[in-house]
Amino acid sequence: MTPLLLRLLWLFVNIRAMGASAKPNQFEIERKYRLTLEEFNALQTMLEERGFKRACKFALTDTFLPAKNKGELIRVRDQKGSDGTSSVLTLKSWVQIAGQREREEREVDPLDRLSRSILLIFGRRAADATLLSYTKEREEFQAERDGLSVTAALDYTDQLGEFSGYYLEFEVIAHDNNHVERARATISKLVAEFLGDAGRPQAPSYKDMLERSKR
Repeated sequence: MTPLLLRLLWLFVNIRAMGASAKPNQFEIERKYRLTLEEFNALQTMLEERGFKRACKFALTDTFLPAKNKGELIRVRDQKGSDGTSSVLTLKSWVQIAGQREREEREVDPLDRLSRSILLIFGRRAADATLLSYTKEREEFQAERDGLSVTAALDYTDQLGEFSGYYLEFEVIAHDNNHVERARATISKLVAEFLGDAGRPQAPSYKDMLERSKR
């Protein structure tokens, strides 16, 4: 990895993340679980029956850029849906909140085409390798639970080797520390309600599974 190119990439990412389409920092309270095909099919009906509304359907292609520090993530997401194709730049880092690690994230949404191209070119040159990338199909459902906006996402991908398959994510975006513990409790109840066990083991991140599938 070329240090100078990596510094230039990081500089461009940070400049772009302060632009007009950048969103404020937020905490991503997210839990992901691997599903059987039977669970995946059942959840499509169960979510609607229990108050979730179908929101959107996407084909998502995630490309990961080399990050400055271990544990940080820089992702360019291309999403294709009924409204067309758009791109989003996401920066994530681990932070300690109320005794647990959660992801703090910044997003540039939408990411313009020129910035997207520059990021991918710099990323490939900084990494001196092909960037990790994969595609998944996603359908999102939304509901209000415990006064919080919750997104449930049903995913399928065949591009993660042994980790390919079906997944469920519950996500709550918290904009300050006070909402984080409420979000955790709400998601825990949802996991118990829809999967039958609040202690069900979580799946690794998609990036981790992608990296493992390439070894």
